[in-house]
Amino acid sequence: MKDDKKVSRQINRLTLDIEQLELQRLDEAVHSELADYYFERAELYFKSENFEWAIEDYNQCLELNPYFYEADMGREMVYMAMKSAVAA
Repeated sequence: MKDDKKVSRQINRLTLDIEQLELQRLDEAVHSELADYYFERAELYFKSENFEWAIEDYNQCLELNPYFYEADMGREMVYMAMKSAVAA
């Protein structure tokens, strides 16, 4: 009886661990997918010369995925375009 309770607690702990890992995996997938959407929208804002909104979306993308190289480069392109527009 005592061993049954111990085994039951271990199974419950393992189940919780598996659920936590699955939640973590899903959370990472959601962040990755959201980062992609923010990036795509930022690109469209940039092309339409809506620079402030493009920067906001690039920043949001990088907050979700700090290793999103293209978003960092896109943001730098926006800053360069803004400087060119001011200089003109």
